[in-house]
Amino acid sequence: MTRTGIFGGTFSPPHRGHIRAAAAFVSEMKLDRLLVIPACIPPHKSIDDPGPDLRLEMTLAAFSDNAGFSIPVKVSDYEIRKSGVSYTVDTLEHFSDPDTELFLLCGGDMFESLESWREPERIFSLASVVGIMREDGTEQEMRKYAERYRKKYGAKCYVLGERALEVSSTLLRTMIKRGENTEEYLSPEVRRIIEREKLYR
Repeated sequence: MTRTGIFGGTFSPPHRGHIRAAAAFVSEMKLDRLLVIPACIPPHKSIDDPGPDLRLEMTLAAFSDNAGFSIPVKVSDYEIRKSGVSYTVDTLEHFSDPDTELFLLCGGDMFESLESWREPERIFSLASVVGIMREDGTEQEMRKYAERYRKKYGAKCYVLGERALEVSSTLLRTMIKRGENTEEYLSPEVRRIIEREKLYR
């Protein structure tokens, strides 16, 4: 069985926190490959959206040359090509295969809201769900949700030991709008696209 990680998100813009989360995901879950999948239209939140094609371009830039990973990392345009609202259950169905074991990475807030997603029971049947804590998050709270999902859905749930970098795309969009330096959080390639297209101004 090929252990395949699914890392979805809006990636507006993709930042070093995403890379750190992906690296922890790969390492702790011993993945064989990682799929990074920008959403077309996210169902759970509104975003300051430069458009799916530019978000895809930035995500490709952020994860270029495998971004230092020891396994194959592919940025997939599946949800963008599919168009419309991007539902995780549809994406997992698409990548499901008898020879593949799927692992789905979720940030803390998303992990705790899984029951509000479309067809949560199907999500749990298709993939092991892996949560990563915020720096200010509590491990105990996430483990409580993991136990709830195991009991209610028979889910395979894990909480990573690594904590997420305390930065968000929302914060970075605000910093860019204010003209603040984002070099600490964004790769040079992503910053070049943002400058070229004058994004988030």
